[in-house]
Amino acid sequence: MQEQRVRNRLGHPPRGGQLRFHRSWTVWVSALVLTGCFNPGDPSPVGETEGASTGRTTGALTDASTTAPTATVGETTTPLTTSTTAGSVSDTGSETGSPACGATERCVPAIPEGWSDPTVLGEGACPPEYPELGGALNTSLEPGVPTCACNCGVQSVSCGLWLENEGLPFSPEESCVSPDFEDECLSAVVDATCSETLVDVPATPTWGDERVACSGAASGAECEDTGTCFPSEAGAVCITQDGEHTCPAGFGEATVYHQGFQDGRSCSACSCTAQGQACSIDVEICSLSFVDETLVSGGDCYQLNSGDGDGVSHQGFNIASNGTCQPAAGTGEVQGEISETGAVTVCCMD
Repeated sequence: MQEQRVRNRLGHPPRGGQLRFHRSWTVWVSALVLTGCFNPGDPSPVGETEGASTGRTTGALTDASTTAPTATVGETTTPLTTSTTAGSVSDTGSETGSPACGATERCVPAIPEGWSDPTVLGEGACPPEYPELGGALNTSLEPGVPTCACNCGVQSVSCGLWLENEGLPFSPEESCVSPDFEDECLSAVVDATCSETLVDVPATPTWGDERVACSGAASGAECEDTGTCFPSEAGAVCITQDGEHTCPAGFGEATVYHQGFQDGRSCSACSCTAQGQACSIDVEICSLSFVDETLVSGGDCYQLNSGDGDGVSHQGFNIASNGTCQPAAGTGEVQGEISETGAVTVCCMD
């Protein structure tokens, strides 16, 4: 009786007519246990990973994120579980597996030879992220307008005698003086001098946009194969090169800045010309008799006759008009030009 109770508790049928069923059931359970312990096609021991590519394991390791199916052997329930391993793409990285830059960084591509380290454009001072102050970067030159002028004024006006044939002045200091040349034609000429004042006020050129190059940022991690992370909160990340160039790939369109200018503008010299003066001069002609004549500037000359011993006495003159003085053509005017110097190409990432 005791043996019978034990067999019934283990799930075995009683002896007798059901013996064949008992033997079949025993074989089935044995096969199930052997299968769970050893797989002829897989040399891995129980509990070891079957393959890294699938991430599937056997044994009792479970994936907490999924609900595993179960199998019942006798009165014991065994969970049948699988697990997966992470792929090669990081949640915070790029598709190539490189780590991504932080929220305040920018992935800067590899910088070609000849271009500067990553730079930002500061306004007067550099931010702490890019502390090294470089050269000035200016655009939109406003040249201003220099002032040039030639101010002219009448300084003096006088009237004198002129020998028309010889083209020489004649100034008798005594009475009845004869010219050194025979039969001269005597005329009155006006002589004026001008005061000349050059007004030269240079312009003060200014820049519409004045920046400074700031560099010296600490680089971060590598990114996107050949890139490097750099701070981006201080402004657009740029690279620079002296001269005018085309931007390399990844750095947008070129903007040409200038570090200074050369102002070659000046005023031409001032020169004035007298205009509109008029005078008359009174003389006495000494010959066979004494004749008083008044000669007018710009008028006809008086013909002397040296054979009759003509001499001349100066009696005085009168200024009919002081006239004006005007700048001569091309004087007191702006000449030369202003030009930008020290071109620098700046290429910034979008």
